[in-house]
Amino acid sequence: MNNKRHFAVQFQGRRTHCITLMTGSEQGKREKLMRMISRLAVVLVAASFCDGVAWSQPVPALIPRGAFFAEPDKQQVMLSTDGKWVGYRAASGGTTNLWVAAVDKPAEALVVTKQKGDPVIDYRWANRSAYVLYRIPSEGGTPVLLLNLDTGESRNLTPGKGVTASIEKLSPEHVDEVLLRVKESGQAKFEYRRLNLLTGTADIAFKNERGFDRVLFDDHWRPCVAVLQKPKAGFELWQPDNQGEWAAFAKFQDGPESDASQPIMLDPTGKTLYLTDNRGRDKAALVSIDLASGQETVLLTDPFADVLPALLFHPKTGRVQTASSYFGRLRRHFLDPTLLPDFEYLRSVAPGDTGILSPWGGRSLDDRTWLVAFLDGGPTRYYVYDRAKRQATFLFSENKTMAAHTLGRRQLEVITTRDGLELPADLYFPKDAVTAGKTRPKQPLPMLMYVHGGPWSAYPWNDWNTNRCLQLLADRGYAVLRVEFRASKGLGRKISEAGTREWGLKMQDDLIDAADWAVSQGIAARDRIGIWGWSYGGYAALQALATSDRFACGMSLYGPTELESFIAEAHPIARGPWRKLIGDDTTAEGRAQLKKTSPFHYAEKFAKPVLIAQGAKDVVVPKKQSDRFVAELQKHKKPVTYLLYPDEPHDIQQPRNWISLFAVAERFLHDHLGGRYEPVGNDIEGSSIKVVAGG
Repeated sequence: MNNKRHFAVQFQGRRTHCITLMTGSEQGKREKLMRMISRLAVVLVAASFCDGVAWSQPVPALIPRGAFFAEPDKQQVMLSTDGKWVGYRAASGGTTNLWVAAVDKPAEALVVTKQKGDPVIDYRWANRSAYVLYRIPSEGGTPVLLLNLDTGESRNLTPGKGVTASIEKLSPEHVDEVLLRVKESGQAKFEYRRLNLLTGTADIAFKNERGFDRVLFDDHWRPCVAVLQKPKAGFELWQPDNQGEWAAFAKFQDGPESDASQPIMLDPTGKTLYLTDNRGRDKAALVSIDLASGQETVLLTDPFADVLPALLFHPKTGRVQTASSYFGRLRRHFLDPTLLPDFEYLRSVAPGDTGILSPWGGRSLDDRTWLVAFLDGGPTRYYVYDRAKRQATFLFSENKTMAAHTLGRRQLEVITTRDGLELPADLYFPKDAVTAGKTRPKQPLPMLMYVHGGPWSAYPWNDWNTNRCLQLLADRGYAVLRVEFRASKGLGRKISEAGTREWGLKMQDDLIDAADWAVSQGIAARDRIGIWGWSYGGYAALQALATSDRFACGMSLYGPTELESFIAEAHPIARGPWRKLIGDDTTAEGRAQLKKTSPFHYAEKFAKPVLIAQGAKDVVVPKKQSDRFVAELQKHKKPVTYLLYPDEPHDIQQPRNWISLFAVAERFLHDHLGGRYEPVGNDIEGSSIKVVAGG
């Protein structure tokens, strides 16, 4: 009716109570109106005390949505080899340039490259700190340039149209040289060049006539080990004999064996190879191989996860000192106990996982100064650490936009599935939801479960591009549970292989078990759990809504919806692995399973609202997967909102599009789960969003 006005009154984050009242100009009606509002306020205040909400505690202001999706202002932060300078890539002149600051004056950084169009995409400090090597895209290639910080001059070390090059290795034994990996236009394979930084002269260190995929060199530029990929058969390791003839000495079969196995580095003399090795074991181990005798030695294993190909070694001697694995959090294994006091101290400096860049950019050559990164579910924070003084000093955060805001708390959980698998999970809480010293909220919260893509890749637990979405949702009042599930790699063969052809089956059971666990722990309100994910996670969210009653709503980004057509229409290279891991669309039995586990065939049974987002340029999960599914939901008059991004591939790349997605998603989730939301405002403007279905 036109003669009514609506007043929205919100108390302590509760759902908005809307009062509709007749308007009028009489003073008596105004006084009556004010008395009614006052009485309502008293009732609501009393109700808040009855259910234990402390009225005196204000609801935290929402962090602006745009802040979460601001581009990082510092990328690829690295320490110079003398420990006096810190560099990073950042915006300047309408592109990305290299900035350098003294470690004791990080706020006084200067731009040291002069790019106007093509960005600096990579760089590395030379062993003489007056020199920096960097790469730019140019003329169809990626040349390596050398910058002299004393003169400000740059020169191209790999000139020529279409030349693609990368920085392969520096050696403390040859501080004026660098080993480059170079491919000229028209060449089939890379070759390796030894280049003098002072004179610019270059020699061929290895021609690579056999077409190896990678070659490992010792500190005197001698090629000692090569990697040869074998199509559909894993890879082989080769080495030369005394006459320079190459022969294979180790083979890694296609599948879990080669997925978790990788040569990492040689010792400085080239006599010992360090690698992760998953042959004949559940969890990949750190192994050394004596190249002369072939003797293999297991240096360490982790009972919870694969050892990763990330070693910390002494910058001068090359001695391996620590190795790492991930089971929800970084697990550092010490082969050199002399580093233990350093890490004990660093754990007292700031919360989160402690990272040291390796093999370069994290430690000075004399090992007195370290660049330390702390990761706790927010943007990375950097400190410079003086080992002699045992003192760490804050430098900066990679994202200054978020530095002014307090984020939610992240904690590691371990969830046991119904058949006994123990899986790590990340739990994010709103910053005011859990009392200090406690691990559970004062009362159950609305919760969102996030399911990652892949699903086989090891999960990047400390990736801000993912964590920013989880922190945004925690800021809106949700508990956010990021789960692992069978099929994921990085946790050993048993868990990885347990997901073979279990899409929509046992993999789905793991998600249901996680939701039930959250309810049993008093974390989640039973009737206010949502599920969302990207790629495989988008599929899992749809399948959860189609086949269970645990979730009140869902959000699917780029998720396949009909598995038989997804496999049949996939690129021929992907079709074989999909048939092995998801289901075989060439057999009647396989097609029956794929139909059983496809959300498309459950459209008529959908009872809960769903938000679907899709990129029109997606070639992994084509747009027609979402188009057909949304049409099927509409045919059965099911609640669906469909957002299309015409300019996005198999992920959202542009910040404005991320912002517009969550401008819609926040209100969608509020309507069905009750969390808070930031009004849309102008956050749709500037994005490419098209609302194909829904309001």
